[in-house]
Amino acid sequence: IADHNVAFDIGRYKSRSAGLMEHMEPVMVEDIVRSGLKPVVTSVRSIKDLSVQIEKNGSAIVGTSADIGGHVIVVDAVDLNANTARVRDPFHGWEITITADALKRAMVRDNIIQIQKL
Repeated sequence: IADHNVAFDIGRYKSRSAGLMEHMEPVMVEDIVRSGLKPVVTSVRSIKDLSVQIEKNGSAIVGTSADIGGHVIVVDAVDLNANTARVRDPFHGWEITITADALKRAMVRDNIIQIQKL
């Protein structure tokens, strides 16, 4: 939502646990709708599919499984030629580049959430 320069109440999100993507997907979609933006939920089967969707609609919220349990990250870019992905972790605030293979191993759900480009 912030990436689209829409104001939001940070207090609503500070104490929220991202938890498992299947539980949080409806909540995140509602947050996007409430902000006046249009959510796009797409099923992706591969890193290539994810790359295509990011080209089409921009950054994607992706469910992952770390050793800490269910989690979500934002994937900003996938470079298939370099086998890399640029990701942001909302818990840590990190923005890092990882291998696309690592991202593929971490993804636990096919659905991604994006905000339709205006």
